[in-house]
Amino acid sequence: MYGKCGCLLEADNVFKQMQQRDVVTWTTMMAAFLEEGDEMEVFVLLDEMKKEGIKVDDATYAVILKACAAMSLLGQGRFYHASIIDGGFSIDGIVGTALLEMYSNCGALEEACRVFDCMNDHDPSVWHSIIIAFADEGDGKKAVQLFEQMKTENVAPTSRTFVGILSGCSHAGLVREGCFYFETMRQDYGITPTQEHYGCMVDLLGRAAHLDAAEDFIEGSPLPPNGCMWSALLGACQKYGDVVRGKRAANGVIMCEPHNAAPYILLSRMYSSEGKFNEAQTLLQAMAKLGLKKKPGRTLIEVNNTCYHFLANEGLLEDKDAALDLLENLTNQAKERGYAPNTRLVLDDVSEEVKQHILSHHSERMALAFGLLNSSPGTPLRMVKNLRICLDCHNFMKHISEIIGREIVMRDLNRLHHFKDGICSCSDYL
Repeated sequence: MYGKCGCLLEADNVFKQMQQRDVVTWTTMMAAFLEEGDEMEVFVLLDEMKKEGIKVDDATYAVILKACAAMSLLGQGRFYHASIIDGGFSIDGIVGTALLEMYSNCGALEEACRVFDCMNDHDPSVWHSIIIAFADEGDGKKAVQLFEQMKTENVAPTSRTFVGILSGCSHAGLVREGCFYFETMRQDYGITPTQEHYGCMVDLLGRAAHLDAAEDFIEGSPLPPNGCMWSALLGACQKYGDVVRGKRAANGVIMCEPHNAAPYILLSRMYSSEGKFNEAQTLLQAMAKLGLKKKPGRTLIEVNNTCYHFLANEGLLEDKDAALDLLENLTNQAKERGYAPNTRLVLDDVSEEVKQHILSHHSERMALAFGLLNSSPGTPLRMVKNLRICLDCHNFMKHISEIIGREIVMRDLNRLHHFKDGICSCSDYL
């Protein structure tokens, strides 16, 4: 109960007071930490559980695999997959679904498909996971194909499945298909759209530059607009430079989520991109007066089955000078290939040189340099960022993937980005 309510301290106190703890108790505690975003503690508890001689069960493996997925720990995930096979566990049910999601979250789509093909029971949750896998990869057409295949196998889509297909259409710019499925959900399956479905539709229309339609969709929703709907519109306004509408969207987010700093940050960036630094600073000052702070960008990278965390201009870098030299060298090579730093994204009214310096020290670039210095040549680099990747870093990663001849897989707050040979799987449809 405490774990489900996010009261980790209370849950942990009860857990430690128990004289007898079985696998269900340990797994419940792991799930509580996973729910609160503390994936590392999941592995700490796993080690402690093993020391007490308690064997894992299928529910434990599901939690462990979800932790691997959240941190994009492909190496660890493969290790636990092998343990599942050795232990004689079935890969149907929660274990199979967790395996599928782990591989897809890590950008290993072929391995996710192999898990899907080996599963005997394709229930709605399994179909949802494989559809989301292709949606995140940017292959909306394949997501649609799988959705239709699911129907031919007489598996009725659920409300959650429709979230998956609408997300796939949104990420691939399939506006006509997305609108069709939104109507089908209501007319053919009697599923009442939730705020999450409406948010997907706003995102779909906004990404495709249909800003009028996206805003009308919010205003015409029979449900009260929530922060997700307004945030989707705000992101689209930033992408297409609609400051006036962006201000309305930002106000909508603030009304729904008064403690969220994101709308202040996004709108201030829009002002800065147009050279309106006074307006941008006024907005940031208003945010500061409310006690709101920008969430710092943090990037995690897995190198040799070990996780490393990086903040902008910081990180566990014993060879920081070497990393910065490498980044400078890569940046120069990228510029020779047409890369131009997008300094309009920097909020501060500072010189062009300082703006480029700020961009070059984003957390994902620090993680990239660390990965290149400490991993085997040719191996893919896998990262997770707690925020959306900025347009400049996205463009930079495309160039670098071609320069170094290696795949760069990054999961940000919004979707998966698979950089290879100068191209991203999202087709620049951020």
